[in-house]
Parts: sequence; C-alpha cells; structure tokens
Amino acid sequence: MHAGPIFPNRGDQERFWKMTRRFVENLGSALGMDPSKINVLYPDAGVAAMLSYQWKKEEEGGGVGFKINSLMDRLPVSKDDELVIVACPDPFGAEECIRLVRSVGEQVRVVEGRGAAVLVGEQ
Repeated sequence: MHAGPIFPNRGDQERFWKMTRRFVENLGSALGMDPSKINVLYPDAGVAAMLSYQWKKEEEGGGVGFKINSLMDRLPVSKDDELVIVACPDPFGAEECIRLVRSVGEQVRVVEGRGAAVLVGEQ
C-alpha cells in the first residue's frame, strides 16, 4: 500500500509533505489561530509518525505547533480541534475521509466565533 498521492519524480512526495506543513502554518497564522487547535490528518500512521519525528528533529525537539495524526486513527478528530485538515488522502482513505466529513459536520460547534472545518486536498 502506498501512502498519499503517487508522484512521478523521486523526492516529490517529501516536497509535498513539506508544502503541507507550510500551508498549515500559514493558514493558522492568517486565521490568527492557536496552532495547538489545528489537527492535520495524513493518509496513514506511518506518514504521521515519520513527519512528527522529522519535524520534531528539525525544530530541535520542539516539533510543530499543530497536531499530526492519521486519517486511519480510531478517533482522528477531538472535540478541542478548531480546524481539521486532511492532507491529500490516498484512494484507500477516500471512504474514511467521507465518514470523517459526515461525523464532523454533525458536530460543528462555534468556538470564539469560528466554526470547525474540514479541508480536503484533491490529488
């Protein structure tokens, strides 16, 4: 099984993961959000663990401010999340993504004037 989109050139997928990090950091900053309230879901647990480890190492043990989880986690979204971003789900995650959007849609609540959101990146 392959996690995430299939890229034609070596290193493309790693560049894509770095691009998702910049996107999340810039979006959170533009919205004035507390990074700890942002939850980014990657296609599988392996990708989520790899990125958590790499980014923690790059930041000298601090890591990124947002949460990194897997779309396939038993409970990928918590009630404390104000923004949930699904980062490029693969074809295997399509069903889970639809289920997640439906479940979050039923639980949307307003927190300091902001509603919860799910952004789904297309391949």
